[in-house]
Amino acid sequence: MTISFVGSAVYEFLPRVIAEARLKQPQVTISLTEMNTYQQHEALRARRIDLGIARAPLFQPGYESACLVREPFVLAVPGNHPLAVADTVGVADLDGVPFLMYSHSAYPPFNELLTGMFRSARVAPEYVQWLGSSLTILALVNAGMGLALVPRCATNVVFRDVVFRDIDLGEGVQSELHLVWRADNDNPACRMLIEAIRAAVRSDEK
Repeated sequence: MTISFVGSAVYEFLPRVIAEARLKQPQVTISLTEMNTYQQHEALRARRIDLGIARAPLFQPGYESACLVREPFVLAVPGNHPLAVADTVGVADLDGVPFLMYSHSAYPPFNELLTGMFRSARVAPEYVQWLGSSLTILALVNAGMGLALVPRCATNVVFRDVVFRDIDLGEGVQSELHLVWRADNDNPACRMLIEAIRAAVRSDEK
């Protein structure tokens, strides 16, 4: 069984859930490969993978999905920035500040969600880089190049000069991970693994 995953899933979610799924289905051999969400959707269409752990479901006939994780975004701030020690942080505080954003080519769900949120709030950060991974974004925040919004799971990555701040982005603005697969995948191991992964997620929520 081949499972693809977005890179940010490795910070916390993927290792734990896959380990639990393997305990429940030890007879299933799992091969992991990293892809962004768009690549996963294309790989499913071409039958190169069995399951995807992506940032967005595939809303097309013949595909199924299940939301595995919903979590808030947090603001990553250079340690010497005033917002690192401010009493509270809001979206309006990001107007005009140097900002590192997910690129549309690599992370369409995050790019569209966050840029849309800023437009709705009439807030215009100064986009200085468009990037393809949370790790790269955090490395540049650490270098003082700008601020960024990243999924809360990314706080597991430690950089010396990055401070994470809670921020209210409004209703529905959150990070999601979805399990996606072809409805016509008749491999019994695929269905067993889907249920094992979903059971592992439910167990972790208790």
